[in-house]
Amino acid sequence: MTDPMTIQHLPIGESLDLLLAGALGALAKDCIIDNTLELPFIHDKKMYLGFIGGALVGAFIGYVVDGSFFTALMGGYTGSAVLKSLLVNGSNIKKEKKQIDRKEARTLNRSKNCSKREKPELLTGAEKTDAPDVQ
Repeated sequence: MTDPMTIQHLPIGESLDLLLAGALGALAKDCIIDNTLELPFIHDKKMYLGFIGGALVGAFIGYVVDGSFFTALMGGYTGSAVLKSLLVNGSNIKKEKKQIDRKEARTLNRSKNCSKREKPELLTGAEKTDAPDVQ
């Protein structure tokens, strides 16, 4: 009996099929959506991969997705868009967390200030109200 926690590897032929399907999906996206295949180039000592970068991302996504050739093809087609949205959403989540932390800090400071004002020994004559105490 095999342990369900062990990693089961795909045969090499199936792995290559999935990698190829993902890469083909990415190339299809470049041809259909962009209507071009951008060739790799070097600018300012940086290498831009062009369509090869998309094919690499597509191959990775195609391999990771499911194990089916068709799903790997569709994963490669949508792979770069999914990664971009995850990266953008990840940075937005960090920004939102910082904003929430700032709001919580302001609220905490306000509550501390309010609690100091409510103590009778800290109140001055101008802050006291003439309203009767309700018991």
